[in-house]
Amino acid sequence: MNSANTLERRVVRMTAAKKLEVFTEPLPEPGPHEIVLRITIAGICRSEMPTYEGEGSMVMKGPLGFSCIIDSVPYPASFGHEPTGIVEKVGSEVTRFQPGDRVSGAGGGAFASHIISSEFAPLVKLPDNVSEYDCLAEPVMCCCNIVRAVTPPEGGFIAVVGCGYMGQVCLSLLKAHNVKNVVAFDPLQERRQRALELGADYAFDSSDPNAIPEALKLTGGTGFDRAIELSKGLDGLQLAVSLMKMPTAEDRGMIAASSVYDKHEMWPTALGFELMCRCPELHFVHPGFIPDTEGLMREAVEAYEKGYLPEGGFITHRFKPEDMHKAYEMMENGDTSYLKGVVVFD
Repeated sequence: MNSANTLERRVVRMTAAKKLEVFTEPLPEPGPHEIVLRITIAGICRSEMPTYEGEGSMVMKGPLGFSCIIDSVPYPASFGHEPTGIVEKVGSEVTRFQPGDRVSGAGGGAFASHIISSEFAPLVKLPDNVSEYDCLAEPVMCCCNIVRAVTPPEGGFIAVVGCGYMGQVCLSLLKAHNVKNVVAFDPLQERRQRALELGADYAFDSSDPNAIPEALKLTGGTGFDRAIELSKGLDGLQLAVSLMKMPTAEDRGMIAASSVYDKHEMWPTALGFELMCRCPELHFVHPGFIPDTEGLMREAVEAYEKGYLPEGGFITHRFKPEDMHKAYEMMENGDTSYLKGVVVFD
């Protein structure tokens, strides 16, 4: 706080491709229906990689009126959308929150020590047994969305392709919902082992050419009913499609394609052909497939409250604001020790 009793905040901004700087600036007063949220942690999302690399930026309202990625970055750029923190101040007409409330959810410009948020933003209060230093409701909400969308029919098989952070959260939620016949696919042995610990019934090396035929044997050769695709690439989508059963009058295969396909990849001929032949429902469910955002946020916090997720919520790395570039470098370099990173602001 400066001599004029004006609050200041620290903000991480991109000033050029792969260049992050920490700025100090005055914090505006909240409007009548706004709150001041002091950020404890903000999640770092792989979907921000195009912004970090300077290739484009996510905007909530693009030229056509919808969310999109534009092919430029308006430097200096603020970003981050997974805030958790403590309400420090409320506007004159705020009724949903009060100072001291611990909340988590979604909000733009989250890489800052404080943000101004509408009280009607998708933020939910944390119960006493959920730490504001471990909970990230926004990405877990996305996984709740995914699991709701693709629960298999009784006796059916579901594949989880990619067992990184989102895949492990999904596996935890599938186990909490007592979903059976869960089959995990990942090229890393340690992640396949973790998938089994989290409730997968089987785990296959996705880089093994025998993985698909061996997995199909589990279904008696008929194919998988559902798949969650979280590999970040078209090879993972190809694997998911190759597992799908042929459609019947009663049901057809369904794929929750929740990866952010932000790499420049050639579309494989086999992928298009198998999509045509197997005719699965292809659902892009991250994060807006089910529009009940607040309900999903509450479901996400409940997953922490009920212990569906392990202590720490799969967070593997915590960074100071001036060091957060290291998270993107680890993701860019494919560091297998990295699962989920957060920026810690206090």
